[in-house]
Amino acid sequence: MNRRLHFVSIIIGNLLTLGVIFIYAMQSQVDVALSTYALVMGFLSTSLLIFFYLWGDEKQQISNRFSK
Repeated sequence: MNRRLHFVSIIIGNLLTLGVIFIYAMQSQVDVALSTYALVMGFLSTSLLIFFYLWGDEKQQISNRFSK
């Protein structure tokens, strides 16, 4: 997978998460602080970056194994 797809996945994931938090806040009529949005976006971005980093290493090792 190329880097652009990773970036697009992170952006889409963040937007979906923001939408879910916004819908929850509207339905439950609870004030959600801006820091909550920042924490969730930071956590999601970090977890996706770690996932893509580990997946990229695994894919490279598999291709090296077959090229020998």
